[in-house]
Amino acid sequence: MELRTISTADLAEVRRLHDMWRRDEVGGKRANLDGANLDGANLDGANLDGANLDGANLDGANLDGASLGRANLGRANLDGASLDGANLDGASLDGASLVGANLVGASLDGANLDGANLDGANLDGASLDGANLVGASLVGASLDGANLDGASLGRASLVGASLVGASLVGANLDGASLVGASLVGASLVGASLDGANLDGASLVGASLVGASLGRANLDGASLVGANLDGASLVGASLDGAIGITIPVSDPAKPYVRPTTPEEVKAARRARMLKYRERNPDVPVVDRLDAKILESVTGGGGRLEMSTWHSCTMTHCIGGWAIVHAGEAGAKLEAKYDSQRAATMIYRASTGRVPHFFASNERALEDIKACAAESDT
Repeated sequence: MELRTISTADLAEVRRLHDMWRRDEVGGKRANLDGANLDGANLDGANLDGANLDGANLDGANLDGASLGRANLGRANLDGASLDGANLDGASLDGASLVGANLVGASLDGANLDGANLDGANLDGASLDGANLVGASLVGASLDGANLDGASLGRASLVGASLVGASLVGANLDGASLVGASLVGASLVGASLDGANLDGASLVGASLVGASLGRANLDGASLVGANLDGASLVGASLDGAIGITIPVSDPAKPYVRPTTPEEVKAARRARMLKYRERNPDVPVVDRLDAKILESVTGGGGRLEMSTWHSCTMTHCIGGWAIVHAGEAGAKLEAKYDSQRAATMIYRASTGRVPHFFASNERALEDIKACAAESDT
């Protein structure tokens, strides 16, 4: 994509109109900077919540303390950019490049970094709670003290990364590569690392209580002082591992990942029932996807993925889940927040969690597919 030049004056005007748009003022306009060349731009403390920066070039830009919540930065170039303390909660950074970027103390809760490149980036103390980093590259990145609770890191590459003291409670690292990574003192309680490669990794003093490491490669890994109470190491390779003290036995039944539609549906149902058992207070909406589909295609409602709730009849997929949960859904949202409430309702109702930051088109396709599945 050919980049378009934005003058300093034009950028200032875009920001002014965007501020008006955020305040719902007449004449306001959402910032559209897709494909813009903002190389080295100074956006220190800028508020670009919800802005469109798809494919923009922000190489070396200064975004310290900036707010980019729910902004679209898909395929953007942020190599070497400084985002110290920036807010990117719920932002879309799928396919973005953040090589060597500074994200110290940044907040990326619920952000979508699917396939993003963060090689050599500094994310010390950053929060990526529930973030999507599936297939992302974080080779040599620093995530010391970072919060990745509930994050999705399946197939991600964290070769040589530093995660000292990081929290990955309930995170999914299935198939991830952590060769030579440092996880000293990290918390991986209840995390899933099935098929992960931890060859030569350091897990000294780490907590892996209840973690799943089925078929993981821990050859040469250091587990001195690590807590593996209740952890599953079925089929794991531990050649040359140091500090491992728990016995490893062959499974009574070989591990089989669900592959057919019937197996996937059964696995989702099992997760749903297990979640309901653990969280009896979370409201359950039968045929949730089918009901949302009826609302947005024949019930006078609209699907708008840019915000949780626009009005009484316009919501994103998560917003509709809360609406269909009725008063109990509203109370859950007030107690926590929109994303967490929607996540809980979807887990209890369907056993899955949809992509809350997808486009309108992709979200509707997902709803239709799951609605059809629930009716079979």
